[in-house]
Amino acid sequence: MKAKFVFFAAIGLLIASCGSEPEAKKLEPCDCVEVYKSEVPTQKTACDDARKVEEFDDQFRRCMAASITGRNPDEVNLVKDDEISLTPPADGLYVLDLKGSNVQWKGSKVVGSSHTGLLSFSGGKLSFENGKLVSGDFSVDMTTLTNTDLPAEERGKLEGHLKSADFFDVENHPTASFQIQSIESADHKAEFKGTLNIKGKEKEVTGNAVLASTGTNGAVISGTVIFDRTDFDVRYGSSKFFDIVGDKVISDEVMLTFKVKALQQN
Repeated sequence: MKAKFVFFAAIGLLIASCGSEPEAKKLEPCDCVEVYKSEVPTQKTACDDARKVEEFDDQFRRCMAASITGRNPDEVNLVKDDEISLTPPADGLYVLDLKGSNVQWKGSKVVGSSHTGLLSFSGGKLSFENGKLVSGDFSVDMTTLTNTDLPAEERGKLEGHLKSADFFDVENHPTASFQIQSIESADHKAEFKGTLNIKGKEKEVTGNAVLASTGTNGAVISGTVIFDRTDFDVRYGSSKFFDIVGDKVISDEVMLTFKVKALQQN
């Protein structure tokens, strides 16, 4: 009797499996990056439809830039209103679109929480030759430093502390700057070195970026720079200078994820 039950149960499972379709894989934003590269018409149509949803399209753009820069998609500063094309910007001099450009910062404790926020550019220019970025210098208004992850009642306290002499001493050093010194670029990907100036201290840093155009006279650069804050006399909470351990230690590394939008000058 037991053998008969096992036999019929097996037959039932076989019939059920034959009569059901395998569950379709959910389309993810990063999948569409590969779809567009492969140019498969049916899959491209599915991605085109999926990108009509704002959240999906936002993440797709991050995935696209991340695939070129080698960064995590969440570390790429491109959003839904950036209508870009992966074609080289036209040669010439470009001036920053201040409203369309920003810097996202991320700092964290060695053990525990992290915080994120924004900074605004106060000026800048860049130039392209033969479809490649050849120079650029930018200034950042440190007084615009804001936090984006805390509730309103805690946000002001953190912003005030970051602007104080413990950290970036914004009252005495309201501007930071970055000047590109050398660039290696290919296929819309750029690796660069430049001089970062914070609190009057200068240090060479490296980063990477994706280069794209925004129409006939626009350019957008999105990328990432990671720097050691102690190189700029920002020592608060650093285990290099204070005898502290555990969740009291603040990481020396700060990540800047920037987006530079610029317009070509006639």
